[in-house]
Amino acid sequence: MSASYTSISPDKLSRLVGTPAAPTLIDVRIDEDFSADPRLIPGAVRRSHLDVQDWASRLSGQSVVVVCHKGQKLSEGTAAWLRCCNVAAESLEGGQVGWKEANHATVPAARIPKRDGRGRTPWVTRARPASLGLSRMFDDEEQLNAGLQLYDAFYRWCRDATKELHNWPTHKGK
Repeated sequence: MSASYTSISPDKLSRLVGTPAAPTLIDVRIDEDFSADPRLIPGAVRRSHLDVQDWASRLSGQSVVVVCHKGQKLSEGTAAWLRCCNVAAESLEGGQVGWKEANHATVPAARIPKRDGRGRTPWVTRARPASLGLSRMFDDEEQLNAGLQLYDAFYRWCRDATKELHNWPTHKGK
């Protein structure tokens, strides 16, 4: 796989996932490929490449990475369409296969809560707050904004730092 200004490597994308600079991830794998491996890159949303013209405008001005099975025709074509709609779109080199071969995290799609008509899940609404402490400090939208850095930090710790120890000496008396 050669680097291109229209694609991103799995390793580079992995460093962005869970950060404020993370792009929107769109999984356009066909149903057959998705059924064979019903897991998503963390944060990815499934969309059909067949109706990109229907959802492209909602991504205008955003940074997007499109994922298909092998990072070729479907993701490259969908990313090209998105770029025509003022979306900074790239395809994932190697697609879902390349992501898995690089041993990056995936999430079983069945474990992801369904979104409502406004794109929210129960984890960020009052119906089932992700954090009771945050829900008592903020209304729903403010809670989401306040919690994103916290949740991103937890994700990055789980992904990158679980073996790290903070075993520096304390100044407390014994």
